[in-house]
Amino acid sequence: MAMDDVSALRIATEGEEEAESEFDPASNPRSLRHCTQIRPSLFLGAESHADDAALLQRMGITHILACVGGRVETREDGISHLRVPMCDRGVSDLDDVFDEAFPYIAEAIGIPADPDNSPPSKPGNKILIHCKLGVNRSAAMTVGWLMAAERMTLRDAHDDVASKRDILMHDSYVEKLRVLDERLYGRHSTDPDELPCTSKVMHEAMAEVARDAAGRAESASATEAVAAGEEAGLDLSPVRDD
Repeated sequence: MAMDDVSALRIATEGEEEAESEFDPASNPRSLRHCTQIRPSLFLGAESHADDAALLQRMGITHILACVGGRVETREDGISHLRVPMCDRGVSDLDDVFDEAFPYIAEAIGIPADPDNSPPSKPGNKILIHCKLGVNRSAAMTVGWLMAAERMTLRDAHDDVASKRDILMHDSYVEKLRVLDERLYGRHSTDPDELPCTSKVMHEAMAEVARDAAGRAESASATEAVAAGEEAGLDLSPVRDD
């Protein structure tokens, strides 16, 4: 399915009753320890969630989309599995990835990839999209799906997912989603470097570390000065106004 065809997809969520689940986003807001319900039939999570058979059974997961490289074991657990390799460093071609994954997601939750040859609706199905931590690769997959299937802009799709789970996509995937945004809707809904991404957070973290180190060095220098003054018999205590 080409990306131009994907833009015609819709997710029929209007009037769909929210699934009763202990994994409802409201009960565990944004927590990465939990599998996050993005839609009644779509979950975003980590590799550990996909490996937890009891959890999958409680959630009613029928399909798993693994956005990871390497080998994924075929398991006889009655759950459909698809592995679409994505690189954590942001070098994967999202067009190729989406062309392979989106028909699977559509089939999993009963949305026709081809409106002229529609399969029967499958309201009981649920899909888990995951990578290693459920933060970068699978988040990009989920955001891209919402953009294409629900006609959401990148800003709206990102904010929707980020309101339910802490996500941090690679800079390259964010930029590729911006390209998709313009292709689907004729304009960018976000400015360059506006959305949180790996390098931006790393720069902020490194700046914070540098500030912290400078503060410790300044404190240590002050402490050493006081110690030297006391050793010389000087009174360096603060002056008090009585």
